[in-house]
Amino acid sequence: MPSTQFFAQVSILFGLTVINLCGNGFTLITIRMTPRLWTKTNFIMASMLLSHFITGVSMLWYNPYILLSHIFNNPCRLSKIVTAMSSLIKMTSYVSNHHCILIAVERYIAIVYPLQYENRFSDRIMKWGIFVIWSTGILEGMTFMLWLIDADPRKCTLIPAKYQVLDFILYIPICTFLLFTYGRILAISWRQRRRIQPQPTYTNAASGPSLKIH
Repeated sequence: MPSTQFFAQVSILFGLTVINLCGNGFTLITIRMTPRLWTKTNFIMASMLLSHFITGVSMLWYNPYILLSHIFNNPCRLSKIVTAMSSLIKMTSYVSNHHCILIAVERYIAIVYPLQYENRFSDRIMKWGIFVIWSTGILEGMTFMLWLIDADPRKCTLIPAKYQVLDFILYIPICTFLLFTYGRILAISWRQRRRIQPQPTYTNAASGPSLKIH
């Protein structure tokens, strides 16, 4: 019988899944029905929220399965399906993380090149960027499905624990890029703020009396 801690973990995951579906779904509907929100930044955000929503749909099926399989004392049943479902969740997670890169690039161009924003970050470039993000995330997540080839159904976990290090390896360049980009944005914003900051005026107290013209 599963422990109380296991039930608590499944309950928390299920609650987060419901919040994910409701929050991201409401935001997507709001952006879709409000033309004023149809900006490039919000378009990128909508694409990222869509990946979150797909993750929530996957977890909505995955959490009850984990609970029921442990209740009936057979957590290793259908290990291939669990591996395939885990790969799908990995795909949308990678897609979501890669959106942070595109958002950072868009913000960098908007701040550094405000007058050339439309040319440097056109609709075509934005759409190609989103396409590359989804394609890259899906391909990276599909690497976990390679363990389904000639998989041994007697094993409870088909994906070796060492292979999970791939998540850490993929996060390093993303975090490095974000730190560099937002660091540059912060430095440029600080310099621009100092340039437009009004300079204090000083009065010469030692100047002679003013002349009065009668």
